[in-house]
Amino acid sequence: MVAEALAVWRGTGGWLLVLMLGAVLALCWPLAGHAQSNKKPTTLYSCRDDTGRVLNSDRPIPECANQPLREMNANGITTRNIPAPLTREQLQHKAVADEQARVQALRERQDRSRDKALLIAYENLQALEAARRRQIADLNHEISLAQSRMIGSHRELSKANAELATMTNPAQISEAKRNIRIIAQSILADDTAILRVRGEIEEVGRRFDADAERLVQLLREPGAGR
Repeated sequence: MVAEALAVWRGTGGWLLVLMLGAVLALCWPLAGHAQSNKKPTTLYSCRDDTGRVLNSDRPIPECANQPLREMNANGITTRNIPAPLTREQLQHKAVADEQARVQALRERQDRSRDKALLIAYENLQALEAARRRQIADLNHEISLAQSRMIGSHRELSKANAELATMTNPAQISEAKRNIRIIAQSILADDTAILRVRGEIEEVGRRFDADAERLVQLLREPGAGR
């Protein structure tokens, strides 16, 4: 049955038809490739190389890797200007500038946050000054306590020194001297605490002065009390 079908195929010129189709395809294939090769590029590139020579291409140009590059559409209209890559020195300067900008932006955010906190904490300048007085009063109270302790310690120290002068027993003398050292250390500790708190009072005063100045500025701005 297969043999009969082949015979019919040959008899009807089937093989001749196949050969004709093959010849047509062989002729059309180069034309198709030629049409593809003549397709107009959609993107063009233009630049000047290190010598100043203008170079154009339908793909990125290796000779202009370190030069500004102009990207155009098929009609020659510039669609993008690609700057030259930064040099090492430029990259270093950029890194410094970026860090400075980051620090500045952080400082500005902190300032805005502090401004907001000031307006929430103090309705007016009188409220701020009342808070100043309370905080300084608390610190002065710490100083008064330390001074009271020092007065008591000085009394104990005088008593201990007087007792030491009458002692003859070596063991008692050693114990009395140890007790005197402890009292003296307590006096020094309270004296140091007083100096520290006085420094805090000065710092609180400077901080409240700055806050008061800024609060006055903020309260003058429209809508500050809302």
